Amino acid sequence: MVGGILILLFGIGILCKKESVMIQRESRGRLVFCFLSAFITALVNPATILSFMTAFAAFGIHGTLDVGQGTALIVGILTGTLCWWLALSGVTVRFRDRVTGKIYWYLNGALGCLMTGFGLVLAAQSEKMQNETDGKLSSTVETIGFSEQDGAAENEMAGEKEQEEMRMEMKIDGELVAVEWEDNESVAALKALLGKEPVSIQMSMYGGFEQVGSFGTELPRADEQTTTQAGDIVLYSGDQMVVFYGSNSWAYTRLGRITDKSTEEMEELLGGGDVTITLTLRS
Repeated sequence: MVGGILILLFGIGILCKKESVMIQRESRGRLVFCFLSAFITALVNPATILSFMTAFAAFGIHGTLDVGQGTALIVGILTGTLCWWLALSGVTVRFRDRVTGKIYWYLNGALGCLMTGFGLVLAAQSEKMQNETDGKLSSTVETIGFSEQDGAAENEMAGEKEQEEMRMEMKIDGELVAVEWEDNESVAALKALLGKEPVSIQMSMYGGFEQVGSFGTELPRADEQTTTQAGDIVLYSGDQMVVFYGSNSWAYTRLGRITDKSTEEMEELLGGGDVTITLTLRS
């Protein structure tokens, strides 16, 4: 961008000259100005930079150079550049006397238009390259953001799948009982709760046919009018666990059923007093 703007300004400066003057003898200050302007133009000219990059790639110059190789490269570039400018200056001096004022005016106009156009093109290309770079950077940042989100989603899904593969265990006063759990939202929420830590529920006898205790939190519910049997496990009022050793009819959400105990064994297990139920996840 800087090189394009500088070349553009030089071109405008040439076009804005009010008259053409044949150069017969230059002052010292004028020579210094010409030298500095030519030096800076060559230094920041994108075309020069790109040409050297192309040459380096063509000759396989890449990677890290040692001190000797770097010195030889710089000396070679300076020597070649010096020869080029000396040759160009020699040709100019050789033919300068043949250039009339009118030809000089035409040359100024052509050179000014050429440099102005070249400067505009370089400035536009630099702006386009900057926009493309910003776009790629923004795209990269978005891609990284999406990758992180995808990674978090994958981890969350993996955690949910691991919980699904784990089974819930239920102990009544320390005795492990076999339970066939329902496949519903209430049981899934209970598994998620147990994924944090085991849950112990202090149960209380009620009605001579059930024991009831609080989860301490609300679970999803889909209550239906149900007639329970001994061994049934249900959710009552969204936050109460009820285990039956008798029968009752009410609106409950089914959680599961104890399968390894008969009616007499359930009554013996739960009918003698309050119990503690412990729920855990096991792989």
